[in-house]
Amino acid sequence: MACYVRTGHHSKDTGEWRDAKGLVATSWLHTISRDGDPQLHVHLAIPNAVQRADGVDDQWRAADGQHFYQLRHLYGVTVDRAVEQRLLEMGYAMVERADGNGAEDGGVYQQVMDRFPPVPRPSTRGPARGSTITRPSTASRRAGARST
Repeated sequence: MACYVRTGHHSKDTGEWRDAKGLVATSWLHTISRDGDPQLHVHLAIPNAVQRADGVDDQWRAADGQHFYQLRHLYGVTVDRAVEQRLLEMGYAMVERADGNGAEDGGVYQQVMDRFPPVPRPSTRGPARGSTITRPSTASRRAGARST
């Protein structure tokens, strides 16, 4: 995977992008969703610290993360396919999901799957996409503070 580092002061006309070295990533396998349902999935973490590949100095810098963000779904699919392949090698019968979003273990009895029906649940990580956070005005916060 290509990685770049920005050097120098960046403005409209200045700054440079250089090849980087030292990019590492770690992944870990989870078996349960946030809601407590069985869900095999992988988390991938990439620390934001790299060095210039040309070895000019030993300084650690922030990687230019634009391409990480642009390719985040590609990384997810790549990891999902690797996990799926590993499960196939271990003898699991993987079948494509009805919604086309990946695969699932085809060896799980329907009565077991029915015990974990997909239930829409509010996110535990903040507001839903597209929702608006309404913050109280400064005056109403001050009024509330005075009343307590």
